[in-house]
Amino acid sequence: AEVVEQRHAHEPEEAAEILSLHFLRAGRSPEAWRYSLAAGRRAQGQWANTEAAEFYRRALDAASGVPGLTAAQVAAVWEALGDCLQLAGELEEAARAFASARRLAPKGGAEQVALMRKEGVLREEMGRYSDALRWYGRAFKAVDGFPDEEAGKRARVELGMSYASTRFRQGQFRD
Repeated sequence: AEVVEQRHAHEPEEAAEILSLHFLRAGRSPEAWRYSLAAGRRAQGQWANTEAAEFYRRALDAASGVPGLTAAQVAAVWEALGDCLQLAGELEEAARAFASARRLAPKGGAEQVALMRKEGVLREEMGRYSDALRWYGRAFKAVDGFPDEEAGKRARVELGMSYASTRFRQGQFRD
């Protein structure tokens, strides 16, 4: 890993994929975290969601050995993993990733609501409309406690649109 990193000293992110693997295997968690995230973002940016998911998993494997990481930072990686898995069609696994992100995200904030909405959208994609509506209901309740009125309005609009989409799929056109 160190040799590859030295060879790419001018632009180490260019070799992030291989550095991610080698630093993880070497037990060097901070470097594995850094390069796994860089590789995951690159792959995700190229719509290579299965590959991005693998890099995000590596980052999560390394997370416990990285000093100073916050729960919010780890939650963001869980969320990115869920996004990639959802786009790759691995819906059950995406649901587990979003649940992990939600457990780590700050309680009562916009992140929680956004994750609840994602969980609802995911359930809608799975054809589990009642579950989707329950997730939207939870999110609506969480929005009520927002201190930022403007953010609350935006969240309600997004949730309302998602709720309407699910009701439409159920054939409940008036709702």
